[in-house]
Amino acid sequence: MLISTRGRYALRVLLDIASKEGDDFSSLKLIAQRQGISLKYLESIISQLQAAGIVYSHRGKNGGYKLTKSTDEILLIDVLLAAEGSLRPVQCPALDNRDCGNDNCPTKDLWVQLNNTIVNFFGDKTLSDLLKSDKINLECYAK
Repeated sequence: MLISTRGRYALRVLLDIASKEGDDFSSLKLIAQRQGISLKYLESIISQLQAAGIVYSHRGKNGGYKLTKSTDEILLIDVLLAAEGSLRPVQCPALDNRDCGNDNCPTKDLWVQLNNTIVNFFGDKTLSDLLKSDKINLECYAK
């Protein structure tokens, strides 16, 4: 499994928006500048987050984006699935509860367990957990 820049940037963008919680809407142009992400790439990421119901937008002079829920309600698994589409470690039909035709597959349980570990790992963490991290520097989001 490889989480792409899309997934990593999605988390950074949400942290940026969360750091402005209670303030005005966050402008994509300013987020792109603060995060060093191209505006065009950011637009495609934010549209996926909006389609997943994680952010909402407001148009106009003071427009931008805000979170749809509090940071302790936004699961990292939901963010990554919105951005990545899938976090599956392999393309195995067993991950969809389908039969691949190989009743004696020696690796099926391994892939199911690994997939469950990934889902549980990110499913147990929220955006709030990242905000509480000692390693996060919110000052870089405040510029």
